Amino acid sequence: DLAFLAQGSQNYGPVSLSGLILQPFERQDVGIIELNQGTSLKGTLVDKASPSTALGGIKVTARPAVEGVDLLVETFSDAQGAFTLWVSTFVSPQYNVVVAPRDGNLSSGGTRYAEVELANLLITTTPLSLQLTALRGAVTGQILTADGGALAYPFGDDKGFTAAALFL
Repeated sequence: DLAFLAQGSQNYGPVSLSGLILQPFERQDVGIIELNQGTSLKGTLVDKASPSTALGGIKVTARPAVEGVDLLVETFSDAQGAFTLWVSTFVSPQYNVVVAPRDGNLSSGGTRYAEVELANLLITTTPLSLQLTALRGAVTGQILTADGGALAYPFGDDKGFTAAALFL
């Protein structure tokens, strides 16, 4: 971000190298690695019903809003509800950001929150401030057949295909 740049520093997007197997204390020359400029997407999360309540432990993910790029960046909010996602504007200037997806919507306070999706969000240095809505309940369970057999779709053109239908 600009504060780092003013100090003579710069952020770069992470790079993954696959296939490297190092032994303890071993060094390998991997050649030249091209780095792309990165930036941070920052924000804070609070409870919509109680905006003074910061939400820690909430997952935040981002995927480039361009087709054909399989990249996922994720982080969790800290105890003050703050989060920082490191993204590369070289890859895409816009990202699809998801806050509180089902696998990360439980706050450190023990409350689950509704997912918020920000589609085609233009990456900016202006921090986001999001208010999340607490979920009033949850349905959990396991679907089994009475006889312990395989699950199968019960009706229509898909009857017999491996699936289960749950109506609430």
